[in-house]
Amino acid sequence: GGASEGPLPAVVFLHGLNDGGPIHRWLNPDAIDLRGVVAAIAESAALPPFILAAPSQTKDAGHARSLWAGFDLEAFVAAVERAYGDAYRIDRGRVVVVGHSAAGCNPDGGLLALAEGALLPAAVVAVDTCVDDDAFVGLGALPGSVPVRVVAQTRSWPRDVGAFREQLRALRSYGSFTPDDSVDEIDEPGTAPHETIVPTALRRVLAALLRPSPPPRPPRALPAAALRPLLRAPRGR
Repeated sequence: GGASEGPLPAVVFLHGLNDGGPIHRWLNPDAIDLRGVVAAIAESAALPPFILAAPSQTKDAGHARSLWAGFDLEAFVAAVERAYGDAYRIDRGRVVVVGHSAAGCNPDGGLLALAEGALLPAAVVAVDTCVDDDAFVGLGALPGSVPVRVVAQTRSWPRDVGAFREQLRALRSYGSFTPDDSVDEIDEPGTAPHETIVPTALRRVLAALLRPSPPPRPPRALPAAALRPLLRAPRGR
């Protein structure tokens, strides 16, 4: 699709630790290339056209606390549009953000700071990320109308995903409103489950998030500071 078809949805993928590593780690034809994974999902689910964008961080990318610090979703989406020139525009109301591993561990960046940004995502997908106090606060601060999907494995990263599920659900369910969230622990086979869970997770959740139009969102997110006293989450890695 192009500009004549109107703005397109977008999937923004944030990688995990990558200190001095390759640019576009998950768009590497010699490893796991998400372009093929996403294209197959789109074809099987008959999804309309959308954009896959995956920024890279190689400097200060070896520690979770410095990864994606200050990441600005609105600025990145605008940069993607500039790179395309007049060919494509992105629908600001249909931007799904996916983060892997340490992309969901820094309270000052990545998935855990999205609630504080000028542009709220249409949905957030946390793939084998931290499920500790910071994740509880960061993901819990998102408006209830922003679906949160957590997919985790404990084969290579043992932690209490079930406890995190219950506490996040209790936090984000208020009054008669229950967010369209899910926290799933799966048994990812193989010798590198922390990596292979990425395409597995996308196949599980992406089509449903891209197909429907998101409901109207509240004008502002819950302040993270208000959630700190509620912490009852287990510690992650």
